[in-house]
Amino acid sequence: MATFRTAHLQYAVPFDVNVVGTVPEGTDITALNRKSAIIAGDFVILTPATSTVPAYITKATAAQVAAKQATHIVALTDMTMGGHVPTDQKDYRPSELVGATIAQAPVDASIPTKKVALYPIWHWDDIIPDADGLDALD
Repeated sequence: MATFRTAHLQYAVPFDVNVVGTVPEGTDITALNRKSAIIAGDFVILTPATSTVPAYITKATAAQVAAKQATHIVALTDMTMGGHVPTDQKDYRPSELVGATIAQAPVDASIPTKKVALYPIWHWDDIIPDADGLDALD
């Protein structure tokens, strides 16, 4: 998980987005899928909405993080943000996973969005990437 040295000027902004990825909601995070999963504290790139396509996030690659191209850090997932507890499944554990809603960039607005809180990256000098490198893709 990426963290902040001082968190100066940091605030979480809620976005309604599609989540591009390979690890869907309800999946347990394991050593095998952690690198590709998007969880709180990971670097992401937010692509703004257009007139036909909703905004979407993708997990940033290590090269994009090194080049300072990641635009946000995941603050809260859709589940923890609203205080949602899936009582129908009797699972009271919060999940840090931001489950993927689509495998590749959306081409229309047919996929439902989810609310995710993101920290905008203002000062790269204030960010401490995770030492294990799991907060970005290879």
